[in-house]
Amino acid sequence: MNTFSAFRFAARTLLHPRTTHFPCLNPLALHHVRFKSKRHTTSTRIRNENIPHENVYLVNEENALVKTSLADLLASTDLKEYWVELVAAKPLPVVKLANKKEALVKVKQTRVKAREVLRKNIVKEVQLTWGSEKSDLEHKLARVRMYLEIGAKVDIVFSTKTKGTPPSQLFMQKKLQDTVEMMADVSKEWKPVEWRRNIAAIHLKGIVDVNRQLTPEQIQLVEAEEAEGAELESDEPVIQSEPKAEDIKLVVPPPRVQSRPEPGKPKGYVDLSEFNFEPPPQRRNPGKKPEKQYGTRSR
Repeated sequence: MNTFSAFRFAARTLLHPRTTHFPCLNPLALHHVRFKSKRHTTSTRIRNENIPHENVYLVNEENALVKTSLADLLASTDLKEYWVELVAAKPLPVVKLANKKEALVKVKQTRVKAREVLRKNIVKEVQLTWGSEKSDLEHKLARVRMYLEIGAKVDIVFSTKTKGTPPSQLFMQKKLQDTVEMMADVSKEWKPVEWRRNIAAIHLKGIVDVNRQLTPEQIQLVEAEEAEGAELESDEPVIQSEPKAEDIKLVVPPPRVQSRPEPGKPKGYVDLSEFNFEPPPQRRNPGKKPEKQYGTRSR
């Protein structure tokens, strides 16, 4: 029996191999991955010496492609005023010259317009509990800060956990005051605190700072909100006119047929004889005694 079990285990291991995952025992590697962030990236476009192509196609003033080497293009371009940006990598590496001053002006205009759009449309709501620690609260409010930095409105609601005991009134007021002070550098209260039993809501409005640099995530959020607003403005209301009396046709509903069961048949009986269905034979109930027949004499 032991030989058979060993053979079965070996066969199963060969037919269905399993990948073994070993844990990373280097604490420095875990530390690096844990605190890696995208907020330090300045631009997602590939420019100048970072372009991984020797020969590129430059878009000239006539929107035509001119083949040249990247080294010659960088040597003949004033890199203090222009960037050499990679527009497309496939099927051909296409680059263009971008003026730094014009690009910065466009970015600044986009930020101002983005803050105006978000200030009008975005109202976020965050649900928190009274038992949240200060470190946990700072972690959850990091995304709230992202919306407040671009001028949006955020409602922070504190409530008690299910089947939990509410804290004292002094503790709740201290919690609200600490939260407002944590966001005081990027927001202000535009509405007084609302109370409903043990639930409180803080209404914050972001402070607009034109010189503040937006993160790539904030720019994507602004573009999505702006595109949604453009779709709503382009939609025209559909006005349906009432139909004329001559076009209305009266349709008489068919008469209702009431299906009644046949005499001697139970309620809900369905005749399945046309489908060649034969009912199963009735089985004799062993607990039921046969009925006695009177008037006949057994011989």
